[in-house]
Amino acid sequence: MALILHTSHSMALQPWKQMLFFSIGRAVYPAKTPTRSFNAPDLLPFTAPFTFSISPNKNNLTGHGLVFIFVRCTGIQYLGFLNRSDDGNLNNHAFAIEFDVFKNQEFNDINNDNDVAVGVNSVTSLESEKA
Repeated sequence: MALILHTSHSMALQPWKQMLFFSIGRAVYPAKTPTRSFNAPDLLPFTAPFTFSISPNKNNLTGHGLVFIFVRCTGIQYLGFLNRSDDGNLNNHAFAIEFDVFKNQEFNDINNDNDVAVGVNSVTSLESEKA
């Protein structure tokens, strides 16, 4: 399931009832966001305000949380922006803020459940704080 963002209106990204087990959803902003001025070395500031809530589902094991990603292109698996072959590659130019509700041993999660983490070029977090 994917939702392309074209407006600043409210929206909901929800799984279909028959696809709750390990479901994945995406909301994608389709326009490029400039990160540098032409021929300038300094990064440009940007803001991306958003509000979200995650409702528990006690009967099914669903996704591990939500991740805000800033990347050059989209991918699959590994939180939807990296894959097994490029995870950790310095050429990814990927930045992520993860809102995690599940400790995943595969990615060496730092905290147990309910944390906010920062990742750069990898789904393994650099920093994490309990939410």
